[in-house]
Amino acid sequence: MSDLVIQVEDLVREYEMGAEKVLALRGLTLGIRRNEYVAIMGPSGSGKSTFMNLIGCLDTPNGGAYWLNGQEVSRHVGRCPGPGPKPGDRVRVSNVQPAPRATALHNVELPLVYAGVSAGERAAAGSPGAGTRRPGRPYGTSSQ
Repeated sequence: MSDLVIQVEDLVREYEMGAEKVLALRGLTLGIRRNEYVAIMGPSGSGKSTFMNLIGCLDTPNGGAYWLNGQEVSRHVGRCPGPGPKPGDRVRVSNVQPAPRATALHNVELPLVYAGVSAGERAAAGSPGAGTRRPGRPYGTSSQ
C-alpha cells in the first residue's frame, strides 16, 4: 500500500466568468505522504483556494485525477467517500479568509460541508442569530 494520502495527477480546473475562461489550475501533479507537512503558498490568483476546494471534495476538476488514501475521488462533490481520518491524521489550514464570491451563509456553513452534514440538515439549522444582529455590529460581542 502506498504511503500517499493525497495524490493528484494533471489536475485542471477552469472557470467561466462571462465570456472569459479562467484557468485556475494547469495540470498540477503532486503527492502528499502520510505525516508529511505541506504548505500551499503562492500569490493571489495562483490556484491555492481552488486546489484546497478540490482536495476537500467541494469542487470537481475539469481534468486530471485525485486519489485520497488510494481511492479515486475526482468526481465526488460535497463529501469525500471512503474511510474517515485515521488516528493521528491532522490537517491544519492557516491564514484562512472567507471566500469573496460566496455569501456569508455559505462561508459559515462550509465547515458543516466538510463535516458531512447534509444539505437538508444545514438548511434546517438556519442561520442562528441572524435575525437579532444589528447591522454594522458583530453578533455576540460587547461594545467597549
